[in-house]
Amino acid sequence: MEKIKIENFGPVAKTVSDDDGFLAINRFTIFIGEQGSGKSTIVKLYSTLCWLEKDIARNCQKALVYKNKLYSDLPITSDNYSKTNIDFDIFLKLLRNQNIPIEYAYNKNMHIVYKGDCCEFDITCDTISMKINPQIYERTKSVFVSCYDSKFQIEDQDSFSYKCPKITYIPSERNVLSVVPSVDIDKIGSSVLLWTKNDVQDANNRFSDLFGTKKTILGGFHIQYDKEKNINYIKPKNSTIKTSINMSSSGLQSYLPLILILANSDYEIRQDISEKIKNNKNLISSIYKSAFIRTDIRMSFGIGIEKVKEEPFGDFYKNAYDAIAQIVNTGITNIDDNVKEYLNIVFRTYLNSRYVCIIEEPEQNLFPSSQIEVLNNLIHYTSSEDSKCVITTHSPHLLNFLNNYIYAGAKYISINEKDKRKILKIVDEHVLLKPGEICAYELKNGSVVNIFDKASNLIDSNLIDEYSIDGAEQFDRILEI
Repeated sequence: MEKIKIENFGPVAKTVSDDDGFLAINRFTIFIGEQGSGKSTIVKLYSTLCWLEKDIARNCQKALVYKNKLYSDLPITSDNYSKTNIDFDIFLKLLRNQNIPIEYAYNKNMHIVYKGDCCEFDITCDTISMKINPQIYERTKSVFVSCYDSKFQIEDQDSFSYKCPKITYIPSERNVLSVVPSVDIDKIGSSVLLWTKNDVQDANNRFSDLFGTKKTILGGFHIQYDKEKNINYIKPKNSTIKTSINMSSSGLQSYLPLILILANSDYEIRQDISEKIKNNKNLISSIYKSAFIRTDIRMSFGIGIEKVKEEPFGDFYKNAYDAIAQIVNTGITNIDDNVKEYLNIVFRTYLNSRYVCIIEEPEQNLFPSSQIEVLNNLIHYTSSEDSKCVITTHSPHLLNFLNNYIYAGAKYISINEKDKRKILKIVDEHVLLKPGEICAYELKNGSVVNIFDKASNLIDSNLIDEYSIDGAEQFDRILEI
């Protein structure tokens, strides 16, 4: 589980928790607070550091194979994983890409610590240092050294827990893509919005695989996609009239990019490994081929010269190598199940194997009942193993329903089959959550505070009531006059 600690970064003065100020990022993590309180700052920073960790994890494996250096003057070896500084300009560039003001990074009291499964980052106003989990060296070595065995064996395959994530950041300004589908993002100057536009286009290119001819959303509306015109349409239930998305309601305009990206990302994560290799052949072929063939690479992993002169790999691994060559060169993905098992293990740190979805204000412009439908879709489309959903919100309504799903999930585990069926008549099984899967934080006056109550295993109900009580108190005061 990733953790992040922030001090004096933009509107965030400090993060507060029982874990020395670290905020855990769990299966479903929600940040609530007023506008300008720093919710987007935190999730953008988390996204930035996730991307950096992903890039380092991939490049670390390349560096191990090609004997290159990684982001600094530190050679990547089994003995050299102590903290090392990396170029601070890399961090500044990533902040710009996420539309985070770089001035935040120059606060002399700024301090950020991120702890992931592969990397740890410690960031101050002019320095970013990292520490890499040494297990990535041992795992990469075992993957490629094991090619000399005649049986399927990767040492400690499960001890290194990092899985490569597909990371999507869906910003609050996403409805621009619906209102002006042909907008030139370069003129706007938003990398985040450009990535969102590309993700939406990728989903539309796969629309029929995701939804068939149409997708039913938000109480009966249908979304459709015209490939020739590259336009999405909205059609009300029981109507023959369809409207282009730029002529539809603001709620639908906000929801369309979100549901397209969610569905497509989940689809990609759940793809068969052979399909993943096919879709990432340039990323895969060079590192895997070189690891098997180049003498200097095999020797760099401690394989003696006499062994190197022998047949490069056992029959099983030759089958794996041939399977990759088949997929890359011909696109044919029908390969042996045992080989698939091996390739799943090899590439789970290199190809996207889980989903990290970060969304600003999923409830944007939506009626309360539609907000809950969005929440249900968020839980459903981020349910693959080790995936995560991180959201910002202004809506206590979402907190209420999250509590319902946590309570129902906890109860579902401990009751008989008859009562389980009663639960499922009230809530869908796919939205049942466990208390240990949820983190919730409130941002107020510069502080970020955990609002998940350990005693009740629910989000603090008193806080939810506080968000809703002002209107009732005002009414009572008027009534007294």
